[in-house]
Amino acid sequence: MSIFVKKPLLTLSLVASLAALASGQTKFVKKNPVKIGYSVFDMQQPYWQAYTKGVQDACKAAGYQFILSDQKSNQQAEVSGSIDLINQGISALINSPIEPAALPAVIDKAHQVNIPVVIGDVGVAGKYDAFIVSNNEDGGKLAAQYMIEHLKNKSGSKEVLVIELHPGAAVGGPRTKGFVDEIKKHSDYKIVASLNGNDTVQGGYQATQNTLSANPNLSGIYATNDPEAEGAVQALKAAGKNGVKEIATKFMNNEPVEYSDPATKSVFFPVKVIDKENVDQFLQK
Repeated sequence: MSIFVKKPLLTLSLVASLAALASGQTKFVKKNPVKIGYSVFDMQQPYWQAYTKGVQDACKAAGYQFILSDQKSNQQAEVSGSIDLINQGISALINSPIEPAALPAVIDKAHQVNIPVVIGDVGVAGKYDAFIVSNNEDGGKLAAQYMIEHLKNKSGSKEVLVIELHPGAAVGGPRTKGFVDEIKKHSDYKIVASLNGNDTVQGGYQATQNTLSANPNLSGIYATNDPEAEGAVQALKAAGKNGVKEIATKFMNNEPVEYSDPATKSVFFPVKVIDKENVDQFLQK
C-alpha cells in the first residue's frame, strides 16, 4: 500500500464577499476604548486557534481591545456568547458561526445598538455588514491535485477515502465537492467511501478504521478538517501502518501538525490575511 502523509503548504485564493454599507446601514462608531468582540467557532480546533490569534494580533496592531467568546461548537453558545459581547459595549462584532442560520438574531441585536457585524468564515445569514471567507471549493481541488501528483508513480487503481464534515456544515459541501470533482477527472482513482467524520478526532478515526477493514489497499485519505485528519492518522497507526509511507491528507490549517512523522501538512488557508481583513473592515468605516 502506498498512502502518503506529507504535503506542502498550498495557498488558497481569498474570497471576500463584502456587503456595501449604504446610507442607513450600520456604521462603525469608534468608542473609547475601541473594543472588538470575536465569537469563535471552537477553540479546541487548531485552525480556530490560529484564526483567533490572527484577529487578536490585528486588533493589537490597530490599537483596539480584543474580547473573545468561545462557541465550543454549540449553537446556543454562539447566540448567547455573541449577545454577551454586545452587552459588554463592544464597538464591532466578528462572528465565525457554528450555525449560520442562528446569525440573524445576533445581527439584529447588534444593529439595534449600532454595532456592525463581520462574518469571519464558515457561512452567512441575515443582514450582516461584511463576509470574509476563503475559497473552500478551491481548497478541495488543491488537495486532490496534490494527491494525484504525489501518487503519480503508483500504478493501478488508487482507492481513496473521503471523510466529510457533519451534514449541513456550511463549508463541508464545497470542500468535498472541490476534491471529488477533481479526482473524478482521473479514471485510475476510485472513491471507495465517503463518510461523515462528524468534525471530530473520533469520527475521523472511526471512518478510517471502518474503511480500512473493507478496503485494506487504500491509497489516500482526504479529511475535511484538522480533527478528522488527526483521527485518520491515529487509525493508521493503530492498524500498524507507518505514517511516513501511509497517508492522510488533511484539509484545513495554517501550519504543520505534529501528530504524524513527518508532520502532516495541509492546504493552507491564509489566516493572517483573512484576520487582518476582518479587522480592516471596521477601519474602513
